[in-house]
Amino acid sequence: MASDDDGPVAALTEGLKSTFLSGDFTDLVIRCKSMKWNVHKIVLCSQSEFFKRACLGGFRESKENSIDLSEDNGHIVHAMLEFLYSLDYTFNPSSHEEADFHAEVYLTAEKYGLTHLKGCALGKFKKVAETLVESPARFATVIVRIFDGTPNSDVDLRSYISQLAAENHDVLLSCPLFQEYTEEGGDFNLGLMRALASRYCKCDHNWHLPTCMCNNDVVYGQQGDSDHD
Repeated sequence: MASDDDGPVAALTEGLKSTFLSGDFTDLVIRCKSMKWNVHKIVLCSQSEFFKRACLGGFRESKENSIDLSEDNGHIVHAMLEFLYSLDYTFNPSSHEEADFHAEVYLTAEKYGLTHLKGCALGKFKKVAETLVESPARFATVIVRIFDGTPNSDVDLRSYISQLAAENHDVLLSCPLFQEYTEEGGDFNLGLMRALASRYCKCDHNWHLPTCMCNNDVVYGQQGDSDHD
């Protein structure tokens, strides 16, 4: 049921979106290579400790009212800024494939401490992640980007991509990059092993695949007589 506040909240959201598009009343410039956005400190600093420290910490950025994010991809930065004003962002097909784009938004959200953006990007990523299976090389590249770009404490995207890799490991094994990355060991190997183990269930003393494409009952690693007195 809609509340009485829906109207004012919607108006506020639309107002913020319009100021992002128009650049009215701005007091901060975000730069990324050749791209530039005129933004508002109150919007960015109220949602990100990174931007708050940059604007209030006495650094060059606070004196010049300009922050350079040229280490990042401009299209991903735009998606981040768009989210800060509207709580959503749009996919830009000119820069990445869609699954890759949402993964990069997630990594950028992690970098700048934007928890809600991470959740939004994860939801969008899950909707299109299956397309990665069509290109093992692209799939492997996304895996590497995710595990190299997130901390050990990240469980959401890491767990999801590990599960997807486990479900399609036969496809990935044909990719040299995947082979090289797994040979290095590290967090992904652990995540992959956990995901592979989760695909099996233990019943009595037998290990079973929960599902099988041929609809046969597949039993792995029989450990003894399953009869009980």
